[in-house]
Amino acid sequence: MKTMGIIEESRSPWRSQVVVVPKTNGSIKLCIDYHKVNKVVTFNTFLMPQVDNMLEKVSQDKYISTLDSTRAIGKS
Repeated sequence: MKTMGIIEESRSPWRSQVVVVPKTNGSIKLCIDYHKVNKVVTFNTFLMPQVDNMLEKVSQDKYISTLDSTRAIGKS
């Protein structure tokens, strides 16, 4: 693929290897191995509020915008 110009070599410190993985039906698929990147990345997880609670907080409003979802989340 490199000689065909489909892929090119990278020297980036954030590069990830392309690996060939056999499928159960005998064919192959190309995957990207992100193990090294995942070791240094910090994931921020936030619990999503329950939708019925959010809707209850804005249900009396005449107009609702996307900013209201921020207001509903902040008051839980």
